[in-house]
Amino acid sequence: SIDRIVRSKSSATGSISVNVIIPSMPIVTDVTVTVNTSPVPALTAIGNSIKWYDNQNNLLYIGNTYSPAVSTQTPGIYTYRVTNSIGTCESAYVIATLTVTGCGVHEPIIGPDPKICSSNIYNTVLTATPYQGDNNASIHWFYTNNPSSPINTGNSLTLVGKFPPTTNYYYVAEYDNVNKCYGKVVPYPVTVYPEPTVTVTSSVNSVCEGESIQLQATGADILLWSNNYIGNTITVSPHITTTYSVTGTDATNRCSSTANITIDVKSLPPVSISTVNTNVCSGSSTALQASGALTYQWGDGLGTQSPVTVTPTVTTSYYLTGTDLNGCSNSASITIKVKPLPTVEANGSGVCQGSSTTIKATGAVSYIWNSGETNDEIVLMPQQTTTYSVTGTDADGCSNTASATVTVYGKPQVSITGSTICEGNTYTFKPTSNALLTYEWILPDNSRKSATELDAVTTGTYIVSATDAQGCANTDTASLIVNKPVQADYIITEINAVSKIYQFTNNLDVLSGFWQLPDGTTSLLESFTYSFDTEITGDVCLSITDRNSCTSKKCEQFTFL
Repeated sequence: SIDRIVRSKSSATGSISVNVIIPSMPIVTDVTVTVNTSPVPALTAIGNSIKWYDNQNNLLYIGNTYSPAVSTQTPGIYTYRVTNSIGTCESAYVIATLTVTGCGVHEPIIGPDPKICSSNIYNTVLTATPYQGDNNASIHWFYTNNPSSPINTGNSLTLVGKFPPTTNYYYVAEYDNVNKCYGKVVPYPVTVYPEPTVTVTSSVNSVCEGESIQLQATGADILLWSNNYIGNTITVSPHITTTYSVTGTDATNRCSSTANITIDVKSLPPVSISTVNTNVCSGSSTALQASGALTYQWGDGLGTQSPVTVTPTVTTSYYLTGTDLNGCSNSASITIKVKPLPTVEANGSGVCQGSSTTIKATGAVSYIWNSGETNDEIVLMPQQTTTYSVTGTDADGCSNTASATVTVYGKPQVSITGSTICEGNTYTFKPTSNALLTYEWILPDNSRKSATELDAVTTGTYIVSATDAQGCANTDTASLIVNKPVQADYIITEINAVSKIYQFTNNLDVLSGFWQLPDGTTSLLESFTYSFDTEITGDVCLSITDRNSCTSKKCEQFTFL
């Protein structure tokens, strides 16, 4: 402590006591290490409050223990100024020394920069060997240039994992196995090239099944697609949702990356065509029903509606395109087989009125006539010319029609007139008609005779059958009565022998009589008397006409005296 006298301006005097503190010098401990020692050992100092300064008096640290921020990779001496303080009083500094002594090894010999790509996981091997002659050295690897905790020992270091696209460094040093120290730490560069930024695009990301789409890739010099095509663009036609990948490679550093694109494939609509029967008869219609889509378009100009009715004449295929809500289209087709119609024929004929005829249909297996009959041939007796139609159906169920006309010919008009004749006479039947006919006669004894006219002498019924050019016949009947004449007979009675008077008498019931006497006298009287002038011999004849108009005559020779 120091005592001092203090005088004031008023000439008064007094005294104060000043306590002067002088801190003691710090006690420091120097440190000596070999190169590449890690971590760097701390320097220590003993005192009240220790301050560490560099040689330019820049305060570095306050505390008893200080770890210098120096590299021990090379030998050298590092000095620090150390003071001790009590309160605000600080002692003069003393020098603390960190001595880095050399190690008996050299820099290692390192391998080449592996130059890898950033996008891949590599098992990259770095190599280093001790300097020639450093027999007691081994290789240690580090993440930093501070050789404290090696990540690997030995002549190689295998790198596993991804690396950023830059130049990365690992560190390697020789370790002196005798002196237990590291030689110089050497950086080992690992160049990592950036991967190319590959992109793949398309105009749309959704297509219909089977539809083509172009994919475009950019970002690299060489582009290899998953289908082994090389180039910027490919055209694909996926049938299911598919992911396409492209690998782009940089032509300089050969680094590559992959990009993907997924094309969503919409299924095609299950378009179909149905019909009741795919086999139809020529000229028949069938309805085609579309299904499986939202809208439809038929081929051959059939339009867009469903169902549609078609009437093919030959076997025909019909085509349909259907589109669904996604705009995807699909097609379907159906073939309608057309079966030919049977060639149905029916034979017409001519028939005489009142006669029957048969018409027959051919060309099918079953038939139905407009008369309702179902046989292939039918027996008819039309009264006038008539056309008959028939529908024939074949084994395929196909039908066709035919018609046959039955011409009805009228009977020829013929007539004969009967008569009454007297026995011994002949009656000639002379038919009258309206056409050129042929005739056949049936006589009372049932015998037949062909003749235009017939001479008849027998009582009975006569039938004439007249046939025209069409073979049609008609008949007429007439009777012939043949009367037997009453035989003329008379009585001559002499009533006066003297006077020569005779009675001539006709006792028959007749219409008339005609007498002829030998002298030429005639009489129409039924009975009369006559006297001859002289004796005469000659025929007395009586001709009579009976009530059937038949005549007879009786002549007998008499002598009148």
